[in-house]
Amino acid sequence: MVHKARNNGLPFWNKKRNDQDQVVIAFEAYGKLSSVTVRPMTVISALSNIREDICTRAHQKRAAMILLPIHKHQRVDVSMESLGHTLHSMNESVLSHAPCSVGILIDRGLGGTSQVSSSDVSYKIVVPFFGGRDDREALAYGMRMAEHPGILLTVVKFTAPLGKTLTFGAKLVGIDVNKDKKVLTEADESVKDEKAADEAVLTEFFSTHGQNKEKSLMYEERLVTSKADIMTALK
Repeated sequence: MVHKARNNGLPFWNKKRNDQDQVVIAFEAYGKLSSVTVRPMTVISALSNIREDICTRAHQKRAAMILLPIHKHQRVDVSMESLGHTLHSMNESVLSHAPCSVGILIDRGLGGTSQVSSSDVSYKIVVPFFGGRDDREALAYGMRMAEHPGILLTVVKFTAPLGKTLTFGAKLVGIDVNKDKKVLTEADESVKDEKAADEAVLTEFFSTHGQNKEKSLMYEERLVTSKADIMTALK
């Protein structure tokens, strides 16, 4: 069936509504609240080519983000239990080949089986910001989530010492070939473009932060010199 879907450009999808599918229900609710068209579908793929099907579909749809379930599920005692190596490998493969940002959904539920009203929702969300397309995407989603009155969003921007990068120890240099000689520069054009894009999204955040009367947006900046510093800050 996947082979046929590739030939005609359309996936197999089930038009029958499944009221037990909480993910579909959530997206349909989002569509109604945000005036966004939602088209639920089911695609059947073999494990051997599921990554290719996901990435191809994302490319064809010009998706901004792929959302995947984590390879674990929450037990009754709230500990996480692995669902096996297969799903884990599939997620890693999609992360490596996806044409867009990828989000891993850890479904801990909202109050378990009980219904939680909107006014009772209270969560603290942290967005670590190192820079780059994925982090800009994460910040954009975080800001959208912070529109809910029960959400407190904290953005933590990690920076490295002057002349260093967050790869720790590597100097931020590029090579500019000029006929007979090579000149080391502080950063090539692509790095400058990435920095400019990072600054643009942070400027938008600061603008929203300044207008935020509910104080639901927080910003921190951390200077780190090692991966251990990052782990400590995130804890």
